[in-house]
Amino acid sequence: MSVLSVYPISRSRHKTRAAVAALRRAHIKVQLDWTKNEKRTYDAADAAIAIRDWAAAADADITLMLWCDGMRGAWVEMGIALQAGRRVWVVGAPDADYNIFFRVPAVRLFPSLGDAMHAIRMLDQDMSRWAARAVR
Repeated sequence: MSVLSVYPISRSRHKTRAAVAALRRAHIKVQLDWTKNEKRTYDAADAAIAIRDWAAAADADITLMLWCDGMRGAWVEMGIALQAGRRVWVVGAPDADYNIFFRVPAVRLFPSLGDAMHAIRMLDQDMSRWAARAVR
């Protein structure tokens, strides 16, 4: 089983579900699948959703931002992850100059979900090897 956890974020449920499926096929822990049981109430009860998402972004090893035009909450989650010292990997962004924070060392850009998944699998293997050595 994976030692790595990933929190996929996007405005697009379709892209998020595709990423969740790819992560699960690779046996990578999904920190949170926000597309399940997401019931916005547009009142104070939404605070529980925001707190849940905040915790997922702060705790995941990688916050995986799946690019869509019109994103709002994903930018906040990106900031939470960076503040927590976590990685943010962005899939499908127009270019590195789109956002100044794309230049931060903890941020990596990938042209496709497949490219990001390859890097996630490689990092998970490296982390698993280090974890196994620490147990010895």
